[in-house]
Amino acid sequence: MLNTADVPLRTHTVSFGLAYKFGDEVAPSSASATWFDGVLAVKAPALKAPAAPSWNGLYAGAGLGARAIGSEATTTAAANAAIVGFSPTNANSEPLGGTAFRAAPYLGWNWQIAPRWVAGVEGEFGIADQTTSLEGFGFSPGVPAFERAKVDNFAVRTTWDASTRGGIGFLVTPATLLYTTAGAAWQHFDVNSTCVSSGCGGSTPIVVTNSVTKTGWTAGLGAETMLSGNWFARAEYRYADFRPSSLTISRQFGGTPLFTNFDVAMRTHTATFGVSYKFGGVSLAPN
Repeated sequence: MLNTADVPLRTHTVSFGLAYKFGDEVAPSSASATWFDGVLAVKAPALKAPAAPSWNGLYAGAGLGARAIGSEATTTAAANAAIVGFSPTNANSEPLGGTAFRAAPYLGWNWQIAPRWVAGVEGEFGIADQTTSLEGFGFSPGVPAFERAKVDNFAVRTTWDASTRGGIGFLVTPATLLYTTAGAAWQHFDVNSTCVSSGCGGSTPIVVTNSVTKTGWTAGLGAETMLSGNWFARAEYRYADFRPSSLTISRQFGGTPLFTNFDVAMRTHTATFGVSYKFGGVSLAPN
């Protein structure tokens, strides 16, 4: 005899559990915690590390500061020494220095080549107008015939400068860079000689100008820091050296051609405080 039966089945399950997560311990975020987090163990979301500030990319800026000039003019030769009065014993070197306010736009590119190292290239163009004059020198220092005439003068005027440099820096913090820079430099200057005294040999003033753009080298140190977003501020000092320039000033004296040769050596000290903007993604400055 066979009996058949149906057995329906339903279940209700309630569980209380305890779990252990292997690896680093992560605490629940206070912002996302609720009353339910205190009843059941939940897996807290991993906190995302803040983005590191970026120094990569193209930037442009402008700086203000000062440029100090150290230069000397030295007589090297003169024609017709009997009239001009030049001889090796009275050849001398006269200082022609000074300091002027300077403005300079700049453009560059940085590469963050390692977590704490930044390399870059930069070009800069500076403008600073400064003139130093020596009274009584009609055509060059070391010519006694013009030293007695204070209405005459010899002047050096420095105007624009430029540089193209490379640099390497170390990040002392993610947002602060100490760096060194070096490269080629150019300095433009004018040498003016004005002779109005009777020794000039004419009834009208004689003004002779030599205009020179000299190439040299420059090197310096600086510090730069992130301000906010993509804005940066810097302070920088640079030294530049330019080889002596040999110049000649000629004139007529009673129909006799005369000339004076002299060298002008120049060195500069430049201090700049600048603000720049980096193009591209936002560079997050730390709190």
